[in-house]
Amino acid sequence: MKTVFLNLPHPKRVMRRWVASYYAPNFLMPPLELMQLAAIVRQWKGEQTRLIDAIADGWDTERVLAELRGEPPDLLVALTGFNTFPRDMAVLDRLKAALPETRIACFGYLPSQRPREVLERSGVDFVLREEPELTFSELFDCLAAGDEGGLASIAGLAWRSPDGSRLNPERPRIRDLDALPFPDHSLLHLDRYNESYLDRPIGTIVSERGCPFACTYCVREFGRQVASRSPESILGEIAELEKLGVRNIRFMDDTFTMNRQRLVRICEGLIADHPRTAWTCLTRVDMVDAELLALMRRSGCRRLYLGIESGSQRILDFYRKGLQVEETRRRMAAIRESGIEVSAFFVLGAPIETDADVDASIDLAIELDLDYVIVTKLQYWPGTDLFASHGDQVGFDLFSGDELLYAPAGYERVLEWQRRFYRRFYLRPRYVRKRLATLVRSPADVLGGFAKLCGFLLRRQGWADFI
Repeated sequence: MKTVFLNLPHPKRVMRRWVASYYAPNFLMPPLELMQLAAIVRQWKGEQTRLIDAIADGWDTERVLAELRGEPPDLLVALTGFNTFPRDMAVLDRLKAALPETRIACFGYLPSQRPREVLERSGVDFVLREEPELTFSELFDCLAAGDEGGLASIAGLAWRSPDGSRLNPERPRIRDLDALPFPDHSLLHLDRYNESYLDRPIGTIVSERGCPFACTYCVREFGRQVASRSPESILGEIAELEKLGVRNIRFMDDTFTMNRQRLVRICEGLIADHPRTAWTCLTRVDMVDAELLALMRRSGCRRLYLGIESGSQRILDFYRKGLQVEETRRRMAAIRESGIEVSAFFVLGAPIETDADVDASIDLAIELDLDYVIVTKLQYWPGTDLFASHGDQVGFDLFSGDELLYAPAGYERVLEWQRRFYRRFYLRPRYVRKRLATLVRSPADVLGGFAKLCGFLLRRQGWADFI
């Protein structure tokens, strides 16, 4: 059976993940979830497949369609994004109209939240709800065998039948993540992917799923219970990436340092067997300390991405972040001492937020002497606690644009806050001098990032913004 995995085209170089979609001017991550499903076809089914990354290749819909027409697949699989969702579905509808014999499956957070609506309002044939791997594997077997009657028994599948949309029972969480194949990085041109200010190419790894924290705005990856891969599995994937020439790893977990014992074993394995590999990760400021940071640095950690979110305690409490501003100050002192770079996320647009709260966040970012900040506008997604409490103020529609997602705080007001944040943080003379020091090492990143920043500040173009 011919299968094609498609990272859908978009005018911007967007990065789609199950838990988020975002755009940044200076880096591009591989489509990890699609690579994972492609590995199932190649390793579990023993068949060839293809992954088209229209984002990395710069292809539009017509270019993708021209490629598919030459040898139409039996099954096309796509991961949908968040604010890109209406456009993603329009692309899939265009492909379905041109290739009516091709069955189309999609997956992602929004299709999992509203699978019937996706089936009833688009040309999609199948929705892989929640964790897609085992559901996709069984769907592949049914379609390859021509067993349409078997579709009704596939847990986690939503599908279109002659009688209308069908929603099968949910599939239990995958507990043994080690049993899944490594994502198939060999299907991509890896030199097209990079992380800003780090050498190409970059490889991405997800080492656990689930998040136990209670943040009100958070789109969790498959729930609050955490399932983790073993250190041996992670180090094995790093070894496979090294064979492909990858020396920079981005761990995509929400909180990579959550399991201290596991992290220590990973760091020790990196020091012993992968001394030339550098890595970055996301975590919380309260999940690291001086001892752990020293070990991480020795094992190749170059950068931490931290969700600081706000410098106002009342905003942090509204988000149920479980952090204290003073604790952030204390912990950041240890991080700065370790020599690991810090890129911090801040979120603007809480319904109760004021100018004073925003200024507190900007002041904190400057005080902490962060290397980079990423300032995002709060969004209200179905399935989050924030949507449950304030969704009636949003008027969310799955197939429309995203302008209503910011309604409670006012889109234009939050946009001005965002511009103020970037202007005060990045245009400080001290910060400009600091970045100029990296010009020789990463000229394209420095100059390209500065140009995008100026475009955003002067012409209101999106920059480093979740979309």
